[in-house]
Amino acid sequence: NAGYRGFGVDETRGSSESCNIDVACPLGDDWQNEIPAAGVYTIGGNLTCSGSMINNTANDQTPYFFTADHCGISTGNDQSVVVYWNHENSTCRTGGSSGNNGNGQYNQYTSGSTYLAGNSNTDFTLIRLNSDPNSSYGVTFAGWSRSSSTPSAGGVSIHHPNCAEKRISSVQNVYSTGPYWGV
Repeated sequence: NAGYRGFGVDETRGSSESCNIDVACPLGDDWQNEIPAAGVYTIGGNLTCSGSMINNTANDQTPYFFTADHCGISTGNDQSVVVYWNHENSTCRTGGSSGNNGNGQYNQYTSGSTYLAGNSNTDFTLIRLNSDPNSSYGVTFAGWSRSSSTPSAGGVSIHHPNCAEKRISSVQNVYSTGPYWGV
């Protein structure tokens, strides 16, 4: 997949619900440090899911990428993963138009990875990208916490719903669902 360009108009890329707002909209204003951590990716050339760069406790910016287990990255296809950065609409489209396809580009990417861990019960996969994202892309690292206390209600989700341009959604409710929190 290295160097592949130009997903065509026939490429399956979904729109999203109206609760998914372009990251260029005011809802994203307080999350400018976190927004660049999210990326959309392909496996074997097919748009698949989104995930985030995630820092470790050493804060050494090892290129760890965190995504969902149900997306299907495995030791058999991890080298075909290509993560696309900054795939987002250039403007804030108001109303329901944020749910439609925008003008995001696929010209910033990192190719190849190594599968490290995954679990279907908690729906996570952790991979290490084969190289650091190009520094000119401005990719950041999301943080995390091992705190056992339930987070307060509120916050956001930054993602690529149906592999569309990057969106942000506000979190209204947080609840415990066994070993993890639901939003």
